[in-house]
Amino acid sequence: MPTPILAIVGTATLAIALAGCGETTPEAAEPAAAVDAAESTAPPTDAEPAPAALPAGALALDTASSKVDFTGAKITAKHQGGFERIEGFATLDGVTVTALEVTVHTASVWTDGSDRLTAHLRDADFFDAANHPTATFAATELKPLDGGEATHRVTGDLTLRGVTKTLTFDATLAVNDGEVLGKATFPIDRQDYGIAYPGKPDDLIKDEVELRLDLTFRV
Repeated sequence: MPTPILAIVGTATLAIALAGCGETTPEAAEPAAAVDAAESTAPPTDAEPAPAALPAGALALDTASSKVDFTGAKITAKHQGGFERIEGFATLDGVTVTALEVTVHTASVWTDGSDRLTAHLRDADFFDAANHPTATFAATELKPLDGGEATHRVTGDLTLRGVTKTLTFDATLAVNDGEVLGKATFPIDRQDYGIAYPGKPDDLIKDEVELRLDLTFRV
C-alpha cells in the first residue's frame, strides 16, 4: 500500500475545537467543545487565500456534495457547526487511494447558535481566523482493514492554529468509476491545539470535539 506524504496547506484549524481565556478548563467528560459566545471582536475575514493547486492527476474535492462538520459541547448544551468553504484532493493508483487532503477556511465557520457565537469562534479565543485562515488534514497512511464497517485506518496530520498533531482514526473509503467517497467521525482535543477558552464559570466548555467528514472527490 503506498504511503502518501502530503503537503500541509496554509495554517491552522480544521474542523473544530473551541477554547481560550480566563480560568483553567477541566478535562472533558464527553464529546466536543462549543461555547456561549462572549463578546466577539472578530468580524468575518474578507481576504480569503486562493485555492491551492492540485497535484497532477488528482481528483478535486466536490464542495457541493462534501461536508466538514463538528459538534462542540459545554456543561448545559451542545452546538453543531461546520465550514462553508472547503477544498482538497485525493489521488488514485488504479482503485487504491494513495493520498487525501482536506483544507477548511476558518472564517467560513457556521454554527446552529447565534450570530454572536459564530463570530466568537472566528476570533482569537478559538479559530483565530485573522492569523490562521486555513486548517488542513493531510493523510500520511491509508491502511486497508478486513471486516467491520470501516474500510481503512487513516493516519495523518491535522494542522490547527499553527499546531500540527498526528491523528489515527477509522474511515470508510470507496472508489466508484474514478470517484472517491470518504466518511469518518472522530474526536480531537481542543487543548492540543492551544484552544483553551474555558467558557463561563458556571457553564464550562468540554475539551473533546467531534469531527465529521463526508467527502466526495471527482475529476
